[in-house]
Amino acid sequence: EKPIDHDIDKIKEVIEALEGSKIKYQVGFNRRFDHNFEAVRNAVAAGRIGEPHIIKVTSRDPEPPSAEYAAVSGGMFLDMTIHDFDMV
Repeated sequence: EKPIDHDIDKIKEVIEALEGSKIKYQVGFNRRFDHNFEAVRNAVAAGRIGEPHIIKVTSRDPEPPSAEYAAVSGGMFLDMTIHDFDMV
């Protein structure tokens, strides 16, 4: 899941632990595999929509997170908006 951690030293520790191993590791940006997002990306890459100058991202979750989850998730920017930045 993302981020690996909020502490840069812990992130480096994870990276070092994986170096030289055959373990596959991926940060969880699941929307990269969404067919709708892929269609938009392909249209932009192919020039079918012209040259983008402004990008407005609107996304919604089906329901608010529970208070327990929100307390440990890192909040809206770390937990949700990071997907929007990744998509752009």
